[in-house]
Amino acid sequence: MASNGLPTTSYAVLGLLSIAPMSGYDVARAGETVLGVWPMAKSQVYGELTRLEQLGHIRARDVAQVKLPNKRVFQLTRRGEAALDEWVVDSEFEPSRLRVPFLAKLLFGHRMAPSTVRAQLAAYKAAAEADVVELQALVDDLDAVPKAAYSKAAALYLLRVTEAAVAWADEVGPLLPKRQVKLDPRRAPGRAAALLQRGLPRRRS
Repeated sequence: MASNGLPTTSYAVLGLLSIAPMSGYDVARAGETVLGVWPMAKSQVYGELTRLEQLGHIRARDVAQVKLPNKRVFQLTRRGEAALDEWVVDSEFEPSRLRVPFLAKLLFGHRMAPSTVRAQLAAYKAAAEADVVELQALVDDLDAVPKAAYSKAAALYLLRVTEAAVAWADEVGPLLPKRQVKLDPRRAPGRAAALLQRGLPRRRS
């Protein structure tokens, strides 16, 4: 949450509209990925558009379409530009939170047969390799777009992270147990449980 009470998602919407005026549909489409840096659900996007319009950060105008209903196109107001500019220069930001569904399952791999865990790891690696191909193509496309240095920087971050995920899958495969691990939650917690309860520091990078 930013210091003025708006969440990062609000600023992501403002940032998209700083690139070009967009309809709610266009913002929602872009918001599904935002280059994978800050994906937003369609419901979140429309909720933010309503909030930002009420705050006077954006305004909408009706645009006529041929053989289609009129659409509302949103653009930043001066107040919205000021809010966005204040946010982007602020050196404080929310801690990063990694949410990888496969890792959530892997953490509880003791509930699965080793062959199932390995099959899931193989599927995860294959999906990451496919993402590497798509991200590399995106980076290559951005090379040809004037003034796209910042978008390319974000895409390169995702590319390198995804490449690291592929390397991680190769590294961790040989480390996985060949026999199912049995844990009894009724017994006193061991060292592994104590470490889990301690948790990890929240990343700020």
